[in-house]
Order: sequence, then C-alpha cells, then structure tokens
Amino acid sequence: MSEPQKPRSLRRVKISLKQEEEAVQRAILSLCNKALGWHISFEEAEFEKISGGISNILVKVTPKPKAAADDDPSPPPPEARCGCLGARGARRRVGGALEPAVVKVFGDKTELLVDRRAEAKAVVALGAQGFGPRVLTLFANGRIEQFLHCATLTPQQMCDPRFIPRIAALLARFHSVQARLPRRPSTFPTIRRWLRMARRLKFASDDPKAAAYAALDFGAISAEVDAVEAACARAASPVVFGHNDLLSGNILILQRPGFDPAAPDLDGPLTVIDFEYGAYTHRGFDFGNHFNEYAGFECDYTRYPDREKQALFFSHYFGSPSGPAPLDAPRLERLCAEADVFALASHIYWGVWAVVQARYSPIDFDYMGYHKLRFDEYHRRKAEFMARAAAAFGGGGEAAAAAAAGQAAAA
Repeated sequence: MSEPQKPRSLRRVKISLKQEEEAVQRAILSLCNKALGWHISFEEAEFEKISGGISNILVKVTPKPKAAADDDPSPPPPEARCGCLGARGARRRVGGALEPAVVKVFGDKTELLVDRRAEAKAVVALGAQGFGPRVLTLFANGRIEQFLHCATLTPQQMCDPRFIPRIAALLARFHSVQARLPRRPSTFPTIRRWLRMARRLKFASDDPKAAAYAALDFGAISAEVDAVEAACARAASPVVFGHNDLLSGNILILQRPGFDPAAPDLDGPLTVIDFEYGAYTHRGFDFGNHFNEYAGFECDYTRYPDREKQALFFSHYFGSPSGPAPLDAPRLERLCAEADVFALASHIYWGVWAVVQARYSPIDFDYMGYHKLRFDEYHRRKAEFMARAAAAFGGGGEAAAAAAAGQAAAA
C-alpha cells in the first residue's frame, strides 16, 4: 500500500465552542483562510451547520461566488461528484466559484472516548483508498475536510431492499482496507476502558443526570460484558478493519455539483464517512451494529432486519460485481447468528459510551436516556440472540442458562 499524502497540520490552532456563534464562525473562517489559501472576509462567507451527530460539530463554509483566493495559474479541475482533492485543490474554482470546505470540531472531552491520533491515521489512509472525504488540514481539536456533494441516506432508505445490496457490497470493500493500526480486536477492550471511566464519574448533586447515574449497577454491566464476549468468541468472527458506527447518517450518496437536494439521484455511488470509531475488530460487530442502526433516530428496534433482509445483505456482502453469492442454509444461519450476538455487544458498547458522554458532552442530548434505551433492548433480545448463537456455535448449556437468567432479571 502506497503512503497516503499527508494533510497540512496546524496543531497549535484550537477552536473553542464556548463562545458566541459568530465568534466561532470567525475563528473557523480564519482557520480556512490560513489553511486553504483563501483571502475572504467574514461577509464573503456563508456558514451552515451540517452535523447530525451527537458527538461533534460540523460546519460547511462556502465562499460567496466573488470571493478571491490565492492566485493559481493552473486550470480548474473538471466538475466531479466531489469537491477539492487536496489542500491545493481547495483553493481552486469549480464553475467560477471557490469550492466549500467542511470544518469538523471535535466535541469537548471526546478524546477520552476516541483515540484522535489513530483516527487521524485512519481518515487519511481511508481517504486515499476512496472512502469518505479527503482530509485537507488537521488542527488541535478538529480537521478541515473536502466537501462532498451528496445526499445522506435516511434510516428508511438504509433498510430498503433497494439499498441493502449496495451497502453490503460497500461494507465488504471497506473491510478489505489495510490500515497501519494495531490489529488486536478493539471492541471489548474499548468497552472495558469506557466502563472503567464511567465508574469514576462524578455528577453535581443538582444535576438531573445524577439520579440516573446513581442507579447504575456497574458490577452487573461488567458481568454482561463477560457473558457476551464469551458468546462472541465462539462465533470465531474474522478480524477486519471495521467502521464500527455504520448508521444511515454516515452513508452518503454522491451527487453532481448543483444537484437538487429535494430530488437527489438515488443511484449515485455510495461512500461512508465518520471514522472516529474505526479500528480493527471482529467483522460481526460491524454486521450487528449496522443492523441495530435500522432502528433510526427514534430507536425503533422493531426494525431490526428479519432473516430475509439479512440473507439479502449477506448474499451481496459475499457477492461479486457479477451477482450475489449463493449461501446455503447452514452458512446463512451462522452468519445471522454472528450478527445477532454482536448486536448485543453493540448495545453494551453504545450504552456505556452514552454514560461517559452524559458527563462531558456539551451537546444537548439525553445521553442517560439513550443508555437506558440501548440496555433495555439488550435485555429484550439477549435470551433470543444468545440461544441462537449457542445453537450455531456451541456452548449451549452455559450460554442458554446465562441468557435465561438475564431475561428473568430484565423482567
């Protein structure tokens, strides 16, 4: 694998979100002027908050058509489905105007949950291999990215049979990525690290979240982690570079510049974004986590895919450009059981993550409520998914007993 081009680094630049919106925008524009060679005033830029996430802030910065850039004698690049292709390309004009850029500012204290150095390596490598936007500049608490002309997939589209085969093929290609990061499976070590952090949190007595936090039984959560890890180990799921957060908002349909957002081309190429949780892990975690995300923003877990939709997904994950792969019934059942048992791990992963976020994130979101939603669904599904894994991979007596005990406790 060739060495990807390194983006510019401005490690001493930090953007504080603890100030008025206009001050944040001015700081972002100053950064873009310095990093991308723009020479535009505040009045010559438009700002649009485009983040739909619950961890970070994303701002699209668009120079108005008459805004000036550094003199660049080279001709502009041809129109493409995406914007600039590097820090130099970011200064060029497409269709007579400077291309927009996206500034991502990490949420406060998210470095406690995310290894930002590993993430920086991953996003640069993945961008060079055709996934997501190219990174133009890294700064102390964020980065500037290439703007992609795109439509974001909705949760309803993500679980639509029209899109399932394309997403499955995209994930298979993603799993072939070779990243220069530790290859030890990360899911359960990460859960345990977050759990240690969660145990040590302190909330002010008048904080509305304090009562919910005090009610948490970390010993019981730790026991659930042990039980699910043992069940997942029996699945012998291959280790791949995983996205680990493949929800609908992280899947984009690339479009041509100037497309109508109300009527996007749904047949455009798909790509994925947001690799901050990307790491080597078991393939099954990406399967189960993705299937959990069929629930959408409403966390409607009745949308978890049935065997027919899972079969459609797996036949295209293992397929080729010439068509889907034929899967016999025993193999399909093992794949579905692999996804299901790792779906339990996904609920624990994000449930524990939410507790830490509840303490540190400045974003207005009910993290403790989200923790409860994830663990409620975990307990609702545990007996079914553990029994299915035991039937597919062995360990029936112990796993079934643990599943039954968990179901009784939840009731």
